[in-house]
Amino acid sequence: MTEDGKVDAGQRVSLQVHLAFRHATTLALPLFYVRLGQALHTVQDSFSHTFRTSDHRRITVALNWVDQVAGSLDESRDGPGHIRSLDLCRGLDTFREARLDVARNATSDLLSAVFDGSLDRQARSER
Repeated sequence: MTEDGKVDAGQRVSLQVHLAFRHATTLALPLFYVRLGQALHTVQDSFSHTFRTSDHRRITVALNWVDQVAGSLDESRDGPGHIRSLDLCRGLDTFREARLDVARNATSDLLSAVFDGSLDRQARSER
């Protein structure tokens, strides 16, 4: 973002992607939106890849995907592996529906903070 809080679409970052019609290629994408997408992914994954307190607000255990995929997961050492059913967004039981609602609210809160035009850059960052 610029000092006055506007998105600088000219500030780019190179990102390697795989496209079905072009295979691996590198794209120059707007830095702000790439970083915002990464932040949103982190917030959302913090719900689907963790165990949390009963109110879904605090992480108690992070699920281990890396060691599980590598085939070297030892739960006594590495903690529990990824649980695919926590990634689902449809056909949820009451517990997972509540968890999804908190994740949606966290996503909305992040976007609201980033795009709140009434706040200066420092206040948006603190929010």
